Amino acid sequence: MPGCGVFANQEWREVLLRAQYGGGFRKLENYSAAECTACGEASIWRAGSMIFPLVRQGEEPHADMPADVLAIYEEARAVSSLSRKSAAGLLRLGLQMLVDELDTGSGSIDAKIGRLVQGGLDPQVQQAMDVLRVVGNESVHPGQIDLDADDDLLPALFNLINVIVEQVVSRPKTIGALFQKLPDAKRAAIQRRDGV
Repeated sequence: MPGCGVFANQEWREVLLRAQYGGGFRKLENYSAAECTACGEASIWRAGSMIFPLVRQGEEPHADMPADVLAIYEEARAVSSLSRKSAAGLLRLGLQMLVDELDTGSGSIDAKIGRLVQGGLDPQVQQAMDVLRVVGNESVHPGQIDLDADDDLLPALFNLINVIVEQVVSRPKTIGALFQKLPDAKRAAIQRRDGV
């Protein structure tokens, strides 16, 4: 069972459908049910693929992920086992929302990433943003990227958005908090030095 995290035997059973009228049951072809001997939870399988419970892809969201981006991230995780394309499109939307917070001006996500680069955005963060942007776009338009052909691509996209949050939200927050702990006179001297 994916939820219990234990490698255990499964007790397999047929899936039967009760007839609405006249009683009796009929077997649903290509469906089976399994019960985990470790946790007792059930799973339902169709043609060899688990359809219940749905398996969420993607790592846990970064603790500093903004709430609106977090909601989209969790939605992407929820649909990931049903549609990789939908999940990638949602992750691209989450990136758009994050970029909009970083660059509040008008323009496309591509233009905004360009402005962030001009403002000193780390080149690796720019590459992570562009991977998410391009793959997310391609996932909802016919293109050259096939998410279904690469099992590692979607989990990597979830990882990328966490990396981006770490770099553009967490690091500045941590460094800013430490800077504020410096004595006022020292911070003022630093600001004079930098012409701020």
